[in-house]
Amino acid sequence: MFTGQRSAAAPADRGIEADARGAERLVKPIVGLVLLANIINIGADLGAMGAVLHLLVGGSAQLYVVVFAVTYAVLRMWTKYERYVAVLKWTTVSLLAYVACGLVVGVAWREVVWHTLIPTVNFDSASVLAMVAVLGRRSAPISSSGNPRTMPRRRRRIRR
Repeated sequence: MFTGQRSAAAPADRGIEADARGAERLVKPIVGLVLLANIINIGADLGAMGAVLHLLVGGSAQLYVVVFAVTYAVLRMWTKYERYVAVLKWTTVSLLAYVACGLVVGVAWREVVWHTLIPTVNFDSASVLAMVAVLGRRSAPISSSGNPRTMPRRRRRIRR
């Protein structure tokens, strides 16, 4: 029986604009908020990378932020996306360094658990930047979901 509604498993062949019919006035503010969240997220990431390089080698953290931003933009424009994704997948392995560091360095696990369950929250600029950097990572998949080369091909089902 056809109810006029699409099931969640049905292919989305009409596009997001057709699916948002009736909510046109909400689309622009939502897209604006997602854009703002992604801009803040990228800025926090670049700031963190600049600060880390400043800690490692000295120099100007702001200059490092500009260098990272330009490098990212150049790589994003002139590198094939498939190659870029392959490099990012392998660099993700570097995150295992956090696990290794936790195993090598003496950690007061009781304090870690305590402060995880009952955090101390400050609202100075460094703490807010850290919160934006951590919480902003939750929206990262949104920033890359619009690339059609990364989306799976949708197959239309033929009803007989």
